[in-house]
Amino acid sequence: NWKGDKENGHGTLYYIDGDKYDGEVKDGKFEGQGVYTWARKPWTGDQYNGEFKNDELNGNGTKVYGSGDKYTGEWVNWKKEGYGTYTWKNGDAFSGQWKDSKMHGQGTFTYANGGRDVGTWENDKPAQVVHYGPGQKKEDVQPPVVAKKIEDTIPPLITITSHETSRGIIPVPMATSSSWMETRHRQYR
Repeated sequence: NWKGDKENGHGTLYYIDGDKYDGEVKDGKFEGQGVYTWARKPWTGDQYNGEFKNDELNGNGTKVYGSGDKYTGEWVNWKKEGYGTYTWKNGDAFSGQWKDSKMHGQGTFTYANGGRDVGTWENDKPAQVVHYGPGQKKEDVQPPVVAKKIEDTIPPLITITSHETSRGIIPVPMATSSSWMETRHRQYR
């Protein structure tokens, strides 16, 4: 369909380089739902199925790469942005936040063997993550909870592990500070 001198509506566009677009067009630009398939290098075999706005990947969509990798999630101006899942052809996957097409923010990187890293990423690199081996649960690798001594008149450092509390064991603080013990002893004389 044409409106004035521009394409409008739903249709299929074939390009001289072999690329193909099948979807909605408004005023001659990709707008709405569509499927774009690349034939030209370096994107040969890539295909995007999702939302377009103003001729760009914008909104939710899935891009399957010629390499066998796949990304499903949010796009802004041709870049992965917001929440999405990228799956590599070897079975590794990252589900989480993206910024400028890089892993950035909260997420989980799951390895093909079942292990995973959970935490925060910055510019495609783990910033603060906890690693779980295949089959491990959060409780298996959780560090102990530590209550710190605030001042000299309060009992010293107590360490409580998640294993102890799950069994109903409540540690009793042992006084090791001589000034604390002397103060308590004087009160009972």
